[in-house]
Amino acid sequence: MVVFFSAITSTIRADQLLRDQANDVMKKAATYYHMKVSTHGGYVYHYSPDLTKRWGEGVASPDQVWVQPPGTPTVGLAFLEAYKATGDSFYLDAATEAAEVLVYGQLQSGGWTNCIDFNPRGDRTAQYRNGKGRGKNNSSLDDGQTQSALQLLIAVDQAHKFQQKSIHNAAQIGLTALLNAQFSNGAFPQVWTGPVSKELPSDIKANYPDYDWR
Repeated sequence: MVVFFSAITSTIRADQLLRDQANDVMKKAATYYHMKVSTHGGYVYHYSPDLTKRWGEGVASPDQVWVQPPGTPTVGLAFLEAYKATGDSFYLDAATEAAEVLVYGQLQSGGWTNCIDFNPRGDRTAQYRNGKGRGKNNSSLDDGQTQSALQLLIAVDQAHKFQQKSIHNAAQIGLTALLNAQFSNGAFPQVWTGPVSKELPSDIKANYPDYDWR
């Protein structure tokens, strides 16, 4: 009996040691990623080992972060999962900062495009709701751009018990814009710049594309 309980105690200690080690490694990696890798609180896809080169869908400038997965929303959601698992507010703060990046890059049409450019004169800037951009106003569902942004905003909003006003408002505006982009038959466009017409042509028929978009 003594041997049995000794074995259980050893297993419990080993499990606790493994959890502690996992927490330490996760915190070290997350701290580096948040403090050293992020730009304006956001992220791209790939980085050179010395962090001098960054890529999303193409080379990214120091002021550009990516929305399209696996960019800023993906990283933010990972931080949020770490917060749920550990209760460590560091991870919630990192997720919140990523969400604030999406608030900055929300388009006037209510959604997001694949990239956010913090340089108002940058080559990827767009018509942001905050008035700091210019150019196109194309909210996109392509490759999960708007969807992933909303997922992070909604999750962070919930984590803060809906008390972070800027994040809450961006989530509400984004959801409303998405619903207003839905056609009367339930379908969605790939891109929208404002509410779509709810009236579909009466003679429209389902068909497969007869061309390649490329």
